[in-house]
Amino acid sequence: AEVQQEYYRLARPLGVRMGPAQPKSAAVQDGTARPIAVEKKDFAHTSAIMAPPILFVTRNKRAAECPYAYSSEFARGQHLRMRDIKCSPPFECADDLLRGSENLLACAGEAEHTAKVFGLDPVTLSGQKGYADFL
Repeated sequence: AEVQQEYYRLARPLGVRMGPAQPKSAAVQDGTARPIAVEKKDFAHTSAIMAPPILFVTRNKRAAECPYAYSSEFARGQHLRMRDIKCSPPFECADDLLRGSENLLACAGEAEHTAKVFGLDPVTLSGQKGYADFL
């Protein structure tokens, strides 16, 4: 309670401060402005070279079958639901969506690291093949 009273006692005078007697531009023009010394350290370029990849992504092909049976059943169930609700007249869906559940909701299949992804070539990092990039 004492701290709040002290705050309220001092808050009103703080709200009516008028600022400097003359603007900074006038002080610079008449030579009375005091420069503020700033100590600047140059950027060490070598630190950027030693930075590790911040982002490492592995990619897999789509698979209709999942390692766990319930995941495969869930994916097939969602596909049937989507087909019945969203792809029945008057709506239409692309043929590839109607063919198999892996085109809507897929599990991870075998690794796929042969082509460029977002302009990145695949690399090996800690024994894994994937795509590394700096953010």
